[in-house]
This record gives sequence, C-alpha cells and structure tokens, in this order.
Amino acid sequence: MEGLAQTSELALLLVKAGAVDVLVQFLASSSDGVQRAALDALSTLAGHGGAAVRVADVAAEPVVILLSHTHKTTVQLKALSVLVALASWGDEVQAHIAKAGGIIAVVQLLTTHTNTNLQERAAMALTNLGLNNNNAIRIAEVGGIEALVGLLAHKKTVVQEKASAALANIVTYNRQNQLRAARAGAIDTLVQLLVSPKELVREQAVITLMNMSVENADIQAMLADAGGIEGVISLLSSENETILANAACALYWIAMVHDSNRVHIAGAGGIKPLITLLAFPSERVQEEAIGALSNIGHNVHLKEMIGDWGAIEELSHLLLSPNPTVQQEAATALWVLAVNDRNKVYVARAGAIPHLVGLLSSPAEGVKEEATIALENLSLNAECMKLIVDAGGLEALVGLLSSPHTSVQDKAVWALENLARDGHNQTLIAAAGGIEALIELVLSTSVPEIQGACAGALMDLALNAENQIQILHKGGIEPLVGLLDQPNEGVQCKAAGALANLAGSVCDEIRTRIVALNGVNLLGQLISSPHCASKAIIALTKLASLDGEADSTMATLTENKDIVLPAVLQWCHSRSEKEFWFASCWLLTVLGVDADFSAEIRQEGGWDLVAEFTHVMDPEQPILPGWCYIGAEVKTVMPLLALCEEARAVEAEAFALWFLCNIANNDDPETVLAAMKLAGLLAAPFQSSVHDMSQKFAQRCLSALRTRGIADNVAEQYMRSHNDSDDTRATSNASSPRRKVRVKFSEDGAKWFPVEVEEGTSLEGLKVAALSRFHGLKGCEIQGFLDSESDLMAMDEPQDVEAFWKLRSWHIRIRTYVVDVVDVVDVVEEA
Repeated sequence: MEGLAQTSELALLLVKAGAVDVLVQFLASSSDGVQRAALDALSTLAGHGGAAVRVADVAAEPVVILLSHTHKTTVQLKALSVLVALASWGDEVQAHIAKAGGIIAVVQLLTTHTNTNLQERAAMALTNLGLNNNNAIRIAEVGGIEALVGLLAHKKTVVQEKASAALANIVTYNRQNQLRAARAGAIDTLVQLLVSPKELVREQAVITLMNMSVENADIQAMLADAGGIEGVISLLSSENETILANAACALYWIAMVHDSNRVHIAGAGGIKPLITLLAFPSERVQEEAIGALSNIGHNVHLKEMIGDWGAIEELSHLLLSPNPTVQQEAATALWVLAVNDRNKVYVARAGAIPHLVGLLSSPAEGVKEEATIALENLSLNAECMKLIVDAGGLEALVGLLSSPHTSVQDKAVWALENLARDGHNQTLIAAAGGIEALIELVLSTSVPEIQGACAGALMDLALNAENQIQILHKGGIEPLVGLLDQPNEGVQCKAAGALANLAGSVCDEIRTRIVALNGVNLLGQLISSPHCASKAIIALTKLASLDGEADSTMATLTENKDIVLPAVLQWCHSRSEKEFWFASCWLLTVLGVDADFSAEIRQEGGWDLVAEFTHVMDPEQPILPGWCYIGAEVKTVMPLLALCEEARAVEAEAFALWFLCNIANNDDPETVLAAMKLAGLLAAPFQSSVHDMSQKFAQRCLSALRTRGIADNVAEQYMRSHNDSDDTRATSNASSPRRKVRVKFSEDGAKWFPVEVEEGTSLEGLKVAALSRFHGLKGCEIQGFLDSESDLMAMDEPQDVEAFWKLRSWHIRIRTYVVDVVDVVDVVEEA
C-alpha cells in the first residue's frame, strides 16, 4: 500500500476505499513488523494534503496510543514520522493530534529517552505542532520548552538544529513562551551556537534568537547582555542568504526599543555590514538590512553615522526596486534618517526626492504612506522643499487627500501643512486645488489628527490674502469655527490659529462670517486653555479691532467681561510663555478702548504688565528694532513692537499703526502726546504704503488725531520736543568732548557700527566700549535712505532718523538680525 500511494490521486482513492481504517486495525497487531508497515503506509498517506484530514481523523489517536505504550524504538520512530507528516498540514489536522494527546506523548519521549534518532524526530514533530499558537501554549504547559532547551546542548549537531527549530516556532509572538525559554537558559546556549562549525546550526540558532526577541524588550536586553549582538553581527559576513536575512532581522528586533542596544550594535561594528547588505542581490536581505538600519537610526547620533557612511545613496536606489516591500522599507528608513538636517541634504543630493514623489502613485498603500512621511520630514529643509515642488509633489499630495485610506490622508495632510509654511507654496497649493481638498477632508473625516492637520494647513494657507478669499468662498469658515467646539485641544488650537489669520484679512466679509457663526463665543471659551489661548486671543483681538465686526465683537466680549478679562490678565500675570504674554497684552489694549475695561485693567495692574513685556527679550538691555525707538515713550505700544523682530514688514507696519489708532483715541493726555510723536513719523508716510492694511490703519490714526484738532502740527510738536532733548544732551556733554568712530566686528565683518566715546579714549578702551554696547544686539537694517538704495546702517537712537524725517519722502523695509560679536577687528574715524 505504501508503494501505491505515491501520488495524491492514488492516495485519495485509497482513503475512499477504506485503507485508513484497515491500517489502523494493523496497529493493534502483536507483530512490531506489521505495526511498522502500517505506520509507514499511514505516513505516506499523511504526506498528501487531501488524505491527511482523514488520516488524522481516524488514525491520530491510535498512533498516539501506540507511541505512548510501545517500547520498540523502531515503532516509536515510525509513529513519530506519522505525526510529523500530519502536523505539517495546518490547524485542523494539528487539532486532531493535540486532542488525541499527541503533544504530551511527544514531550514525554524527549524527557525519557536518550536515543538521538527519537529526540531528533520528536523535535521535528514539535516543530510542526508549534506553528499553532494553542499547541505552542500546550507544549510549554507540559514541559516541552525545558526539554528542547536541554537538547540545544546535545553533542549531535542535528539534534541541536532540530531542537532549535522547534523552539523557534513555539516562542514566535508568544511572550510567555519567550520568557520561559530564556529562564530555561536558551539565550546563552543559542548565542554559543551562533559560532557553531555547522552552518545549519548557526542558521537555526539565529532564527530562534530572532523569534525570541520579536516584540519582547526584555529578551532584547537579555540578548545584548549575553553577547548576542556580537554573535549576530559575526553572521553578517556569511554568504548564506538565509543566515544574512535572519541575522539582519534579529538586529532589527534587538534595536527596536533599547537605545543602548542601538549604540551597542554600532560599537560592535554592525552598521557598515548592514549598509553593505543594501546592495546584496536578494530582496529579502535588502528588506531586513533596511529595517535594521531604520531602528538603529532612531538614535539621534547614529543617524548621522549611517548617513555619513553612504546608506542614503543605497536607499535612494532601492526606492526603484520592483519589490513594493523593499520600496516601503527604503522610504521608512529615509524618513527616519531625514529627521537629521545633514541627512536631509544627503537625501536631496542622492536624487531620492523625485523617486519618493513617484511612489505617491504606487498601488501599494503602505508604500504611499511611508513615502509621504519621508516627504513630510524632508519638507522642513528649504532645498528639499524646492525639489519636492519641482518634482510635482504638491499636486501628488493634494491628490492623496481624497484617498480612501485614512492613514494615507493623515500623512499627506501633515506633509502639506509643512509645505504650506512657504509663501510661494501657499499659492501653488491653492492652484492645485489644495484649499478645496482640505475643506472637503475636514468636513468628511472624524479623525482628530486629520482634522487638526487640515486646520494647520489652512492656517498657513490663510497667510496669503488671495487664499483667505478662497477659503471664504469654498466654505472653509464654517468647518474651522466648528472645530473650535471639538474636544481635542490640538484641533481647537489649529482651528483658532487659522481663524486668527483669516480675521486679519482685508476682507470684512470673513470677519462677518466668523462672528455670525458664533465664533467670538467659541474663541472666548478657549482663552482659559493653555494650548489654545494665544491663538484664540489673537483672533479675538483682530475681530475686535478691524472693520467689519469690531463693534459686535467688542459687545460680545463686554457681555462676557467677567470671564474674558480675568483669563487674559491671568496669562499676563503668568509670564509663562512669550506668545501668551504678547497676545494677552495685545488684547488688553483692544479692550482698553472701552472705559470700563480700561479702568479694570488699570486696577488689576494690567497696564504695568503690558509695559513689562518690553523687557522679555533681554531684561538687562531691552533692545527693539531701531525704528521702534522713535516711540520708546509709549509703554503700551512696546509689546507689539517687540514682536516685530519676528514679524514680516507688512505685519509690523499694520500692527504698529493699529496700536496708534487705540492710543490716538485714549483720554490720557500723556498717551495722546506720545501718539502724536509716533503718528508724525509713522502714520503720515504709511498712507502711501503698498499694503492695504497699513494704509487703512494710518488713515484711521490720523483721522483720530484730527478729531482732536492736533494732526496738522504733529510733526512740529515732535521736532520741538526732540530738539529740546538734543539741547539738553549737548549741554550735559559740553565738558566732555566726544569722538565718533565706526567699528567692525569679527562675526559681522560686512557692517560698520557707530560708537561715540570720550576724546582721548585708547583703542583698547574703544574696543571695550564697543563690545559692551553691541554684544548680542538685536537691531535692524534700514534700506533706501538718501541717495543710495544700498546704504545700510544700524539705528539705535531717535536722532538717527531725524535727517530722514526732514526729507518727508522715505520708505523703510525692516529686516532683523542679531550681532554675535566676538572682537573688534577694525576702527575708522567717522566722517
């Protein structure tokens, strides 16, 4: 019969004819020869999938009984062969064996017999049975793991190999079995087998160690302590593809959690061999090597090492692999490594960015997702950002917003949020349909992370005036206001930021829409939130101060004064974050237009806190951009002007003039006088500003002053008061002749800075004075003075502006800088 069942068709015919039942009867024979023959026939039939289920159903229990009761080694070997053949056919057949008591019988053989052949065959049976998790648990319960660990030290390498193979299956994705094997001493023995002279033993040992470390941080640490890292790395020089792939995979798991293991791998020389394997002609080896490098690369210092040693060039090539899994792993490694700024440059130079953009159209969702994350990280670098745009990345990412897969949408919108921080990209994203796509996504998704990222992208896009109008017309105001009422503070924060940018638009309809949708109340509720306060306050400030809904917003804030004012003052008092402090000071100046609000602000010390903000940047030397010094007397203006160091010129103009509007309407005589001085230098020239908002505020400021009948003589009053202060200063210095020189600093050799010292001061004394005065200076460059557009100078006192004021025809463009002086390198006499 054994000879007849050589094909599946014949085996099925024999089973249908009742051969299995007949063979089972032979197992009860008193002749061990008959038993062996019957077992051989059953083993042959069990080798065919179609017949295996019937064999297991009828013969499993009789075979197990025979295995447990016979003392004939040859019969036991034949019975084990039947179980080995049956157990290779999956869960249904394995369940029959387990139900028949086969697991206990096999483990008992391991613990009671010393016959090498029996031990080898029993280990093979457990190898197949251990593929089923329920069986793996049962094997552990009856002592199978300890028995197998004992066989790892067997003198026969074939037994070592089979025992290791059985353990590999029994511990896979089973934390309890992994730890049980470790407690039984498996790790130390397996590490020793990594250097076995037998290749099959080395191969199986590394597989078992890999499986023991899968998703088990404790085992990963034990492996490192036992010298396993060095042993596994030694296998990376093998020519055996299976050994290479599993050794790399073992390192992947060892480096998964513990940063110390990553450093250990690098110190043991594991990085360079893994990079070499990226070019190995096996997709599986490439895949595992990439994974190991990715996990090692989570260490902030090792990222640079991996990049410096050429891994990024190889990973760039692998993005073009025909294997989607390799593509995905390569994209993952690149986004891990591209967290490092130097590696971003390597990625750009390796030509990887067009490949990553190309992967955004891959049919494999995992590939698209990982490529998108890589582009998200790379987009933080200006050079990479340009390459992404040039490769068509904006259009591709906008297209992914409509993906049916949430994970892909999530990564795409985060990448777009980064790209939208660039002014030019804001226009391109809008042209690619990005605004409409973002609005549609935020309306259709319920995932907070995606909602927040959409709001963040719209927040950046709303810095563009044309985009603000598009967001309004595409229906974007409604969902953004709606997000203010979401329970997730991250979503609320970005929605408030988007509305803050939109509220500063020249389009009154935007503010009208925000207010109509109950935006003021919702923003007011966020003032107490540490995550949302600054953006909510800025949004409310703009709504309360710009045309369109200023009166309505102020009315709503006044109605809720008992809630709003304490919250704003709290942020001022806390001084915890510069952003909170600035926003709070700004809103206080808006609220202060109302007499009742102003009185309460004064009573609570709010105006003192606003003035104190001027010292936030540097308590010892609160230096603001030079052009702001002309209004240094106006304490309530200072918080805004301090922020001009970080603002764009158009924002600086508009914001400063907005403050002047409030000051010009103030009832305090000293404040109005200060406003006159400021308005004489700022408001009049900015009536011709190229920025609509600046023109509007300048006109409103001068209008307020004219209402008081003082606008026409503003300049005269300013010049008179300024000349008086000059005369006083000249008188005080009459007894000490002064010498004017220009100095050049070693860290800023392109610019000269004026310094005035007493006549007779030594060169060394001059250097000390210059360094003392300008160290850490935060100043500004003024362009377009006199007859030369390229004339640059540092403004540090009001008189520097006086000559230009007399010309009555000037325009300034602000660009802040920081002088980090080290030493004076040159001095010349001032002309």
